[in-house]
Amino acid sequence: MAEGLRRQALSGTRWTALAAAVGNVLQLIQVAVLARLLDPADFGLMALVMVVLAFVQSYADLGLSQALIARGSVAPRRFAAFYWLNVISGCGLFTAVCVFSPVLAHLLGNPALAPLLPWAGASLLILPLGQGFQTLLQKELHFKPIAMAEMAGSVAGVSVAIATAAAGAGVYALIWGQLANAMVRTVPIAVRGWQDHAPLSRFSWRDLHGDLRFGVFQMGERTLALINTRIDQLLVGALLGVEALGYYHLAWQMTLQPLARLNPVVMRVAFPLFARIQGDRRRLQRGYFQAQRLLGAVNFPLFIALAILAPVFVPAVFGERWTPSVGLVQLLAGVAVFRTIGNPAGALLLSQGRAGRGFSANLAITLLQLPAIALGASLGAAMGVAAALLALQSAFFAVAYAALIRPVLGPCAVGYFVNLGRPLSAATIMAAIMALLSLPVGWSPFAVMGVSMVLGGLAYLLAGYAFLPEEWTLAKRWLGLRDHDRQV
Repeated sequence: MAEGLRRQALSGTRWTALAAAVGNVLQLIQVAVLARLLDPADFGLMALVMVVLAFVQSYADLGLSQALIARGSVAPRRFAAFYWLNVISGCGLFTAVCVFSPVLAHLLGNPALAPLLPWAGASLLILPLGQGFQTLLQKELHFKPIAMAEMAGSVAGVSVAIATAAAGAGVYALIWGQLANAMVRTVPIAVRGWQDHAPLSRFSWRDLHGDLRFGVFQMGERTLALINTRIDQLLVGALLGVEALGYYHLAWQMTLQPLARLNPVVMRVAFPLFARIQGDRRRLQRGYFQAQRLLGAVNFPLFIALAILAPVFVPAVFGERWTPSVGLVQLLAGVAVFRTIGNPAGALLLSQGRAGRGFSANLAITLLQLPAIALGASLGAAMGVAAALLALQSAFFAVAYAALIRPVLGPCAVGYFVNLGRPLSAATIMAAIMALLSLPVGWSPFAVMGVSMVLGGLAYLLAGYAFLPEEWTLAKRWLGLRDHDRQV
């Protein structure tokens, strides 16, 4: 990897990591406060709202954002078509949400959703104003302005959500927080974008002709990926009710939602880098392994520690009434570990123009996952759903190398599994120490958590020094403690 790209990647990772860390800490604070102000049913309702919006928002750009990053330079006419398509689609989708919200509420079996969806859907009018400019920044590896905007949005969203919940807004507090986040996150990106890259006042499908096929596959893959990652919440809400979904959603917010913030720390930077080294299998393999190690080095200890401490952490932080979420947190933490392993494959396939293969993989996962989750819900309620997800993710891991990785990177099985074993070995040593320290000793919950996290963290750092020397060196550069580094 050339020195210039390496420096850009390091800077991008630093800023993206900072934004993710701030977002996750603020999210934890928000959930901890709102869990004592709102009912589980409120969390369940908001979960359904966010699932609906996630599906709707995935269609706003017709899958073309990734095409702009992966395919060549961005001419002014091409960017103008992309930008105005986002704006037009956002307006159209917002109108559709308003018109069909009663139908969606009926289909999901909860009339209370009907008035919530239009308010939450207002974000569809806001986010497209900055989406095109953010895509350009990402393509050029300029991640600082994106990170600054995301951190400002997180602060605004959490502040508004807590303030309005304390004022008695109920589930609407979560919606006002989401809208505040969207507004504050979008404005600085849009203002800067209009100053530096104001789009032409024209729109033509011809200017996107080369991107449309890529976008069709990307939209299909997004749809299937959303089904795969959100169908559990839809089924829990539909089959078990919004209160059960509230407990499940809190566990999801502690595990799979942070994962969605943490993975882009590496993958948002890795995707444009992978796209720049198309055709160089050796460099691509090296970059992929490093991205996978970095994700494992961060996520494995985090989610393994969360699973160990959940019986103490959940009731102490959120209140005793959330104890039903403990087992869900533990199972979904396991799901997060397996999704960490598989996440880089999507960016790898897209960066090499293999969107069709990603679509096929997600289709296969969907066909397996739908009946498995429904069966889990019927046999074991919410815990059955989480257990089914964990079993499926472990099965997907077993076949992912042969189906997705080998066709792009070539034969590399030994390197692939040894690469994963390094962060997992360090995390296992940490887990053994934390498990011993979390045994009942008569301490207060916060003392148990504090001692376990400090000593477990020290154990992980020492183990990481042995198992992850490259990541230690990278961490020093990331923190500014070392100016030079060997090529990785």
